[in-house]
Amino acid sequence: MHSPVVPISIDVVLPSHNSQETIEQCLHGLTSAIDHSINEKLCDEIHIYIVDDGSIDSSTDFIETFTKTSKHPATLIKQTQQGPSAARNAGTQPGTAPWILYIDSDVEPHEQAMSNLLKLQRQHPECRAFNGHPQHHVPMGSWTTQYTNFSLCYQLVQHGTRVNTAFTSLCLMSRQGWSEMGGWDHSRRSRYSDDIQSRWYFPPKSIAQCFQGLFVHHKHVGLFGLLKHRFNLGFHFRSSISKNTLVNSTVTLHWRYPVNVICALLCPLIVVVPIVYPYLWSIHLLWSIPIVIVNLPLVRFIQTSNDHRFNTPFHLLSVFGLSYCEGFAMGLGLLYSLCKRPFDGRFHDN
Repeated sequence: MHSPVVPISIDVVLPSHNSQETIEQCLHGLTSAIDHSINEKLCDEIHIYIVDDGSIDSSTDFIETFTKTSKHPATLIKQTQQGPSAARNAGTQPGTAPWILYIDSDVEPHEQAMSNLLKLQRQHPECRAFNGHPQHHVPMGSWTTQYTNFSLCYQLVQHGTRVNTAFTSLCLMSRQGWSEMGGWDHSRRSRYSDDIQSRWYFPPKSIAQCFQGLFVHHKHVGLFGLLKHRFNLGFHFRSSISKNTLVNSTVTLHWRYPVNVICALLCPLIVVVPIVYPYLWSIHLLWSIPIVIVNLPLVRFIQTSNDHRFNTPFHLLSVFGLSYCEGFAMGLGLLYSLCKRPFDGRFHDN
């Protein structure tokens, strides 16, 4: 006989900063996901902690109304702007539930997302965290937004079992795991610090990807925002890996980004050489080959999607250009980090 499933209690922690354009969709989706989980008897006691991180728009008014009318206990915590890590700590500390659902204010979970996370947690009780998965299509999103989302989905599908990082967009995490990290490190206010910290402190294979825990990421990305994002990613690259990563191939992820970065940084040299030595013009062809090889699987991944708005020759060819621009921005960020901090904090020792 199978032992009966015992519902668990969960604290939901939602940091919010100037989220008036997405918070209503987020809370509507969250409420539906909670109701579905309760109906399936996967959880019982739920408390929602929304942390307003110094917002100056109308989102606070909507959240206050929600906390007063929500069918589930909800608390609004206000603080001056201190960044998402500090906001997550502020929302986690008052609770006592053994599991915490972290969700961002621009995320709208599908109705069954929370249930699927909880089901996976029962299958793998040894894990400390379970990540939700963004759906491939962003409603009303531009091509740059779709490209960014496709790129992330492709990475997770290809390397999901090796991604030992808690993505706080939608993540079910044990309170014990949060405590073992000493809470979220808010000394750095970068939006990458939480992802980096979980990669440092959680043992290998302790974070599982839940591809059925779908959500819509309503964050819209422009070209400048994409390049800024990649620049910051390159700037934090050294502190995001440990020395073990350099020698242990089992924790090394895809090689698409590194190849793009190398090719992008070599571009000025490749442009100058044929000018000085015209007979070396073919070097341009050699330079483009690795970019095509490493990004062709992403093009094929996009082709298999049902988003016909962007499944055109123009959009598919532009993948190579966007990937190159990403690599150039990441490379500049990495070079800037080397110039700013050439020796300290190169790698994390854990």
